[in-house]
Amino acid sequence: MVAASELLQTMLDGRRDAAVGADVGHAEITDVVASLAQLNGARGLVVRSHGGLARVAEDLGVSWRLGGPYEEKIPPPPMALAANG
Repeated sequence: MVAASELLQTMLDGRRDAAVGADVGHAEITDVVASLAQLNGARGLVVRSHGGLARVAEDLGVSWRLGGPYEEKIPPPPMALAANG
């Protein structure tokens, strides 16, 4: 989603910098915006599936390994964030 957002920003900046009309590239920008919506929907489905699988595991008595569901997320150190943009 970040890459698609950056692409959208680049497209908008490019259109502005080129001083072209709003109709230039509009269909392509619309496609990128639609792709963001679809990516967000897919992400939501994956997140929801994790919750469902956690319930199934609990119902079946399956134990979790490698941190398990709902493990605490430890953010990367600040330098790692800066290095990755």
